Amino acid sequence: MILSRQSEYGIRVMIEIARRDGGDNVTTSAIADVCRIPIAFLHKTVSRLVNAGLIVSRRGSGGGLTLARSPESISLLDIVIAIEDKLVLMDCLMEGKRCDMLSHCAVHSVLCETASDLSQRFRSITVAQLLHQQTVMDHSKPKRNPVVEIAIK
Repeated sequence: MILSRQSEYGIRVMIEIARRDGGDNVTTSAIADVCRIPIAFLHKTVSRLVNAGLIVSRRGSGGGLTLARSPESISLLDIVIAIEDKLVLMDCLMEGKRCDMLSHCAVHSVLCETASDLSQRFRSITVAQLLHQQTVMDHSKPKRNPVVEIAIK
């Protein structure tokens, strides 16, 4: 399974809003700059996150985006479901889908277990944990890119 680019953006957006939570509302333009997300794509992503009740959008002066709940109570699964609608490894695992090969398919049960394991794992990871990991990664980066010098003779 490959998560869509929009899911990746949704995860980055949630981490960035959590990073600034408790301060001023975060504008979409600030998120677009920091997360390197095209603004048109960002608006679609934010809309899905708002509709899912994960973030709150306020308009006007002092407006912007904030988390709708604490970062400890929002899971990676919540974000992915908000963007993708479902976490599905293969079409045959979707609700309402019928598979003619089900009784002859050895991989079906393995995929069901794998989907369940992945869902549980995504449910166990919170935005707070992702923010902590991102903060650790940010502090371990060199402050600037090293310059490669080439001697010209």
